[in-house]
Amino acid sequence: MNQPHLSESAGITTFRGGLRHGSSHLLAVNFTWPFATLEIGPRELTLRGPGVHYVFSREGVAIEDFRGIFSPGLRFLPTDPAVPPQVVFWTFQPRAVKAALAAHGYAVAAAG
Repeated sequence: MNQPHLSESAGITTFRGGLRHGSSHLLAVNFTWPFATLEIGPRELTLRGPGVHYVFSREGVAIEDFRGIFSPGLRFLPTDPAVPPQVVFWTFQPRAVKAALAAHGYAVAAAG
């Protein structure tokens, strides 16, 4: 159902999940599974949802664990001020997503 897909030719791992983004936790838009994707590549991460497309370079984002009321996720903390500070990817497979991030050289910090 929520299995990752590895594109061998591009070296990109893709996960389907949910996405929450906005200026704060209370002022954010939430898309549930399966309306968002996270693409993990060797040079950048891409998050997509309905009408939303974020691309983060390895140096342009920090990643930390995030726990919502109903599901686990990962919070992306961008260095670009044009990107909202609240960007969370919801997943039913947090271990698989973190393993893919680690395989591509990204670090995930414990929730702060």
